[in-house]
Amino acid sequence: MAVTVRSYQDADLPGLAALLTRNSYGPAAHGRDLGPEDLAGVLLQRCVTDLLVGEEDGRILGCLAFGLGSGRRACEPDARFAGLYVVDRSQRKSLLPGRLFREGFSRMMHQGEVRTLRLEASPTNSRALGLYVRAGFRAAPTAHADEDGYLELVTHLPGVIEDLFGANRGYSLDNASRSLGWEMVRLGRSADFSTGMTLRDGRWVITYPITAGQLGLEVDVDLATGTALTYRQTSGEPITLPPERRAEEAPGAAVLLDQTLDCGARLRVDGAGTLRLTGRSGHELVRERWPVELGVEPPAVRRQGHRRRVSAAPVAGLPGAWRLTAQGDPITRLLRICGDRITVESTPDPDRRAVVTPWIRTRVGSRALMVDGRWRSGPLVYGLWPEEWTDFEAAYSGSPAAALWWTDGTDAVTSTWSGAEGRPEGLSAPQLVGETPGGTVTYRLEVTAAGAPPQALPLPGEAPIRPVVLRRRSAPRRGAASAATASRAARADPSPVALTAERSDGERVTLRHGDHEVMLAAATGLVRWTFRGTPILTGGYPNRAPLGAYRSHRVAMWCAATPPRGADDQGVEWIDDDGEEVLEFQPQPGLRGWSLAAAGERTLRVEARLVDDPGGQPGGRPRRVFDDAAIVLTPQTRRGAPLAVRVAGRLWRVENAGLPWRCSVEAAAVELDSGLALVLSGVHGQDAEIFIRRLDDGVVLSVLAAGGLVGVDLTVTDSLTQAERALSTTGGDHG
Repeated sequence: MAVTVRSYQDADLPGLAALLTRNSYGPAAHGRDLGPEDLAGVLLQRCVTDLLVGEEDGRILGCLAFGLGSGRRACEPDARFAGLYVVDRSQRKSLLPGRLFREGFSRMMHQGEVRTLRLEASPTNSRALGLYVRAGFRAAPTAHADEDGYLELVTHLPGVIEDLFGANRGYSLDNASRSLGWEMVRLGRSADFSTGMTLRDGRWVITYPITAGQLGLEVDVDLATGTALTYRQTSGEPITLPPERRAEEAPGAAVLLDQTLDCGARLRVDGAGTLRLTGRSGHELVRERWPVELGVEPPAVRRQGHRRRVSAAPVAGLPGAWRLTAQGDPITRLLRICGDRITVESTPDPDRRAVVTPWIRTRVGSRALMVDGRWRSGPLVYGLWPEEWTDFEAAYSGSPAAALWWTDGTDAVTSTWSGAEGRPEGLSAPQLVGETPGGTVTYRLEVTAAGAPPQALPLPGEAPIRPVVLRRRSAPRRGAASAATASRAARADPSPVALTAERSDGERVTLRHGDHEVMLAAATGLVRWTFRGTPILTGGYPNRAPLGAYRSHRVAMWCAATPPRGADDQGVEWIDDDGEEVLEFQPQPGLRGWSLAAAGERTLRVEARLVDDPGGQPGGRPRRVFDDAAIVLTPQTRRGAPLAVRVAGRLWRVENAGLPWRCSVEAAAVELDSGLALVLSGVHGQDAEIFIRRLDDGVVLSVLAAGGLVGVDLTVTDSLTQAERALSTTGGDHG
């Protein structure tokens, strides 16, 4: 019997959950159960409006959903996110993947109330990406995958078609549907996600070439807003073209409230209802968008779809209290500040449950969770501590928690709540889902000086994060000398020495100093570094291969300008080593580019500079800096090897857990294929950090700083244990 593509029915839920589990999709990819009830919660929270399944003899073999949320993002009411695009392994070479996508896209194209379709895809999934591009999905040429590894693509074709039919009422939609569909944009196989994009007056514009039978059109659409700017008919019987428009974006939200707590932390609420708590260090501790009603609008961390107009009014008789309301929104909020404590109450409609999602903004820090009356604490390692259920947050099944605590090293925040189920998953602090319809959801934040939570215990025994305890030796023992040597080497020489160029073949340059030999591709990055003949970093240049969300990975280290890592929607982006943001090697100090020097017997110092130092050239003027500077390394690590990290001066060893994770730290060390270890320390720059991504197929280390300058010392040790000892004796600037 042939596979049938049809609309989802409630009776399909067990089969749909089985499809995801069988194909290791979502939580199942990491060995977590996803039952029918869990999946129902996910569909409800993501506000899925349309769901197609491929079915054969009662067995679900594929699915494709359209909803108002993707998990981390929400879209506008007249848009939909495509997701849950899963095809059983047995059907991936059949016609089912194309049929699901074609049928789903065609339905959305002709619904009328949907003007924009969005989806999130891995940029290294070339097969799926090609399908999306041929269907008209686009991203700006400057777009990169976000911190989670997803590239957001958008098509505004549904809105274009709606406008065309609106201007030509006599044109039959039924007759046109055969030609106006997902294949209406005629593109070659060589098209990529930025094909047809041009920059006009600082805005990205998509040009859609449309062919429907004898009718030919070109339509220019503003990428950000979906506004159809101009229509041009190129062939066919003349039709009425919609009027030209101008793209207009809503102005940014003004600050409604700006209050300073007794401890010096600062709380602000803007006109969109977003709450921000900033610590004394200037780092944001908490951010929370306006709450939503479960099943009506999806909660979002990275971006909220429906834009609110919020007002704040003092509450008579309650000092330090404000009533927050949003025009046309059923949820009302009460905000109270008393000393260093903040209380936020959210009340929905009587027949709805509120979803409140404050989220942790701390990057380098520690976290503790109270379960069964006991605190458990460890460094912030997203994916391990806390767990991440990306896009399946509603299925989170961890132990019920009573309180959450975290610190950035300067301030600490304790979060407690009532009237809701708490989900301390991922970035959430935690996500709160009302226990009863119409019930008030309350959370409380208390800001204190940094320190350990009361009576904190180590993480549970099965947790892959362990504190490193270094034994002190009262007398020299075997191996002590080499460990001491490694510690001295990690304390890099403050007067680094430039490496000597030995040979050049035009594209590649070989440099040497002492036991270090380095090969560079000057316009791209570091191809190979050996120490005493042993490889430390090695790339495949000029050959390229994907790694994680990198489409181009040719060198083992490269430096680039990156968008600010604090951007809500993207976080730390994946900047490929062939992008225009990549910096060239610059041996002359003080000029834009990256430099390399020996800073000790075992240490190389790398610096990346986005702006020319006025002292570097007579009369030189610095360029304006808008971005972070990044040094990216992709070391060849031993499979399953742990990493050592330092957070707030404390060392931790993160074992391989078979799960992807990411974290920001002050210093780190990785064990290499050879058994040697590489230490990253001495990080310097404004608000500097080392951002670690642990992937299924490797490790990516990004050294980041604001202000246009970042630097790091890379030290080779004989083992990870020696590397940990070196980390315990080095400082390294952070912030």
